[in-house]
Amino acid sequence: MNQIDATDVSGEFGPADRLHPNTSLTAAQVVLAWGLAPERTPKEKEAARRYLHQWPEGPQLDSVATRHGTPRTSV
Repeated sequence: MNQIDATDVSGEFGPADRLHPNTSLTAAQVVLAWGLAPERTPKEKEAARRYLHQWPEGPQLDSVATRHGTPRTSV
């Protein structure tokens, strides 16, 4: 589970959970974007990777290249 507190969203979410009933945005998509940010430490990226692996069919850090052209194996 992941705790998210924002202006219009609050609660605990598993990777496949939608953040709001009226949107298709999942918690996994938010964590993926967060995990791909260039300022993330290796420890933070590992935390994102572990969270995302809870939903094997969902997005994964290892299968997405960053916007800055980093090879997939180093994400």
